[in-house]
Amino acid sequence: MAVTDVIRRAYERRPYPVSDRRVASARFAHLPPLDWVQAIGRPGAPALRRVLVAGCGTGFMASCLAKLFADGAEITGIDLSRASLSYAARQARSLGLSIDYGQADILALPAALGQFDIIECGGVLHHTGDVMRSWLLLCGHLKPGGLMKIALYNRNGRDWVHAPRRLAQTGGYKTTAKDMRRFRRDLMRAATQPSALPNGLHKILTYLDFYSLSMCRDACFHVQEAEYSLREITVMSDSLDLHFLGLSFDHEAIYENYQRSFPQDRYASDVRLIELFEKENREAGGSMYTLLFQKPGEQAA
Repeated sequence: MAVTDVIRRAYERRPYPVSDRRVASARFAHLPPLDWVQAIGRPGAPALRRVLVAGCGTGFMASCLAKLFADGAEITGIDLSRASLSYAARQARSLGLSIDYGQADILALPAALGQFDIIECGGVLHHTGDVMRSWLLLCGHLKPGGLMKIALYNRNGRDWVHAPRRLAQTGGYKTTAKDMRRFRRDLMRAATQPSALPNGLHKILTYLDFYSLSMCRDACFHVQEAEYSLREITVMSDSLDLHFLGLSFDHEAIYENYQRSFPQDRYASDVRLIELFEKENREAGGSMYTLLFQKPGEQAA
């Protein structure tokens, strides 16, 4: 069975994420140094006509975009999973948002989809089995001068999930609800006797992902994923002829710390300086690097 089919079936069983409570008050972007609003304000930034959320899941990010760009931009969300899309459409209706949802595979996007001024694809490409090809295909749907926000797993920021994933793979746990509950129960029981808990397993108990079946499956049981260093990601983006605009940090305190260390890099766009910062702050990039790129060229008037 193809990777795409395996992933689609997994998300049909358990759409991800399943909570829409954050949408009403959430900011769309990560915290400074670079969010959509700042990027759109830059000279040469695209006009907001068409926005695509590729791999929209249950619609959290598409809903945030629709709220942020409520001045007439056309928001489109695509995903492999019809169950996730149904959840997303229901959420949009409940929030009074206009979002066009449709089923599509990033590795086989129809030409009729057209091109977009902005493409957001967070936490998706590393699950496709072919990151470069899927990223290249997405770039074909980005207008010249358009912005692309990508989030890929950060190898340095996922220590908390490496040991649990190894346990899930070697401990005989299946991806059924029964076995995932057994996996969580076994870890929580072991946590009552810290000496019995293998090294590296305790940290996942502090993450909310662990306590939701759909999120626990995504973190510990996903059938296909890849992790990267920042350097590896920017090498890929260079080969795609994308201009790296900057890295977004998950927490304002991390950005402030970065600015104290490197005040000359306001937008966190200097890969060498970010790497130096990560040597002292290993998890500074979070579980996923969230990065903004721009496609060369000028948009038609």
